[in-house]
Amino acid sequence: MLTSYNIGVMKLSKKYLHDKSILLLLTSNLMLALLSVALIFLRLNNGRAGIYIVQRRANLGIDQYTQGGISTMIGFLLFTLLIIVGGFLISYKSFNDQKHVSIGVLCFSLLLIICTIVVSNSLLAMH
Repeated sequence: MLTSYNIGVMKLSKKYLHDKSILLLLTSNLMLALLSVALIFLRLNNGRAGIYIVQRRANLGIDQYTQGGISTMIGFLLFTLLIIVGGFLISYKSFNDQKHVSIGVLCFSLLLIICTIVVSNSLLAMH
């Protein structure tokens, strides 16, 4: 019984990884995630003091900037990795039942990675 289950998983993974749209979205997600990680690491290692602007609230007046340490900026990296892993797992599990849901999940994870790149770069540029 266990061997038949393993054969079914192998067939699903072959179908999943041979689909051109899935492969394109997975590749673009990974490339943008690597770009995000590289941009954040390059901006963090500029020899600065280690105090970064992590929030900007326009309605607070003079105190519109909230400062934080490097651990807050590392949170952007962890969020990007969480998006990649979570998007892949949800997409892989839903591929057998509905292919369009799987593609939608990967598209939304791509959008989240783009938003992460924009927000992290804008916060690091204000430093």
